[in-house]
Amino acid sequence: MDIWDNNLMPCGSLIEALSFDLGQKQMVSLVGAGGKTSLAMQLAKELVQKKQKTIVTTTTHMFQPKHFGVLDGTVEQVKQQLEKDGIAVVGSTADNRKMTKVPGDMLLACSQISDMMIVEADGAKRLPLKAPNQTEPVIPEQTTHLLVVAGLSALSKPIEQVCHRIEVVCQLLQTHPQHKITKRDIAKIMKKGYCEPNRNQSITVVLNQADDWDKQQQAKQIAQYLTEIPVIITCCLSEGNGKYV
Repeated sequence: MDIWDNNLMPCGSLIEALSFDLGQKQMVSLVGAGGKTSLAMQLAKELVQKKQKTIVTTTTHMFQPKHFGVLDGTVEQVKQQLEKDGIAVVGSTADNRKMTKVPGDMLLACSQISDMMIVEADGAKRLPLKAPNQTEPVIPEQTTHLLVVAGLSALSKPIEQVCHRIEVVCQLLQTHPQHKITKRDIAKIMKKGYCEPNRNQSITVVLNQADDWDKQQQAKQIAQYLTEIPVIITCCLSEGNGKYV
């Protein structure tokens, strides 16, 4: 994964870009669309390399893990997995090879036995862009940092093709489903859809899928519309995560 700040200056890692204090317990919740799971697992990989016991979970749905999974498990089983690999992907079994949230008391217990928790707190049907409805996202109250993700592959494509919650996106942008997404649109969805309603959180916008020079320049321009909101730019072309994908 390649990572830059909002001026396209390279960052060595997500931990560096996000300025995490590894001396404090943290819960990072990811919302939006366009690469939440990949970002969650990249962050988990970095944290494990820093000897941080890390739990990945969800408050909505995500695909069941190929590795490190503790599904429908006990707190003791999660502890054992953390001792073995430094990471546990924790959830309750759902249909279609997916997992869903654990009960609230289990979530609390997981936060107590780990150094870091990463929570996928929003669903997007594998589309690159989303605006949330009134019941979304589902952000745990223990969250210390909120990552708001947007996929740059949505640019210049119709809302009806690339957006989850089409009607919410159209209402927010005051436009129609055939409207093609612009850089200003992405900035507005990030700001009005996620950042302003959660202004009491520590928020970073992640502009993902900056997979070529043009997308990287477009991301830099979007960041300029998001004044006073920290932005990082990422590219997920790399497949070097091994088990963490």
